[in-house]
Amino acid sequence: MPTINIDMRDLKRLIGLNLEKDAICETLSALKCEPEQIVGDKITLEVTSDRPDFFSSEGIARGVRLYHGGSGLRIKYYQGARPVSIRVDPSTAEVRPYIVSAVVRDVSLDEEALIQMMQLQEKLHSTYCSNRRKGSIGIYDMDKISPPLNYAAVPPDDIRFIPLGFNEVMSGSEILKRTPKGSEYAWILEGKKKYPLLRDSKGRVLSMPPIINSEDTKVTEDTKNLIIDVTGTEERTINLCLNILVTSLMERGGTVQQVE
Repeated sequence: MPTINIDMRDLKRLIGLNLEKDAICETLSALKCEPEQIVGDKITLEVTSDRPDFFSSEGIARGVRLYHGGSGLRIKYYQGARPVSIRVDPSTAEVRPYIVSAVVRDVSLDEEALIQMMQLQEKLHSTYCSNRRKGSIGIYDMDKISPPLNYAAVPPDDIRFIPLGFNEVMSGSEILKRTPKGSEYAWILEGKKKYPLLRDSKGRVLSMPPIINSEDTKVTEDTKNLIIDVTGTEERTINLCLNILVTSLMERGGTVQQVE
């Protein structure tokens, strides 16, 4: 069963009810989220694998709130802007054919929110996404991107961008050899003559799924507007992941915008 880490102060804030720590811990057990270790405000939980919405504090907070008679998530839709669009090139069909996406605006992020977002992303990758084979998630700063976006398959030596966490431009082939994520997930692209690539209208790279995002579009505590994509080989899986990510971010005040 997956193990996750949450912060009690962050969880209380997300729950929004006047509950003491002991009452919250009792509720966690009732929800099949068994506390394994509690050190100060840091809690390690073993969560049930059939509740992927419990892979981060946002979904757990919603579960606790509903258990105590509180309200569920009120879906808020962004008004006043045309939908963002992604053009899916036919070249992706033989490599990684499916992509789904959403924009979440006006999100309130801090250090713990970023930790939870990354934890949720990686737990979904390692479970439902079969180590990124069935699906892989990219989350980017929307304000660093110029829509519309383009999702295409590109020869690896024609791909050039700065991978997340690095400070130099690499080709697709170099990324697989020189970055930890490239080495870990290169097997997914083994034997492919072209690699998936997501770019904006100015040619700025967002990511090379399912391997790594671009440093140019990374999310920080200053980010307010996010765009999420999930690419993969199984439509049901990538839609599940997108729904969980969007609803989790909406627990932090976000409003959702459609992507075509």
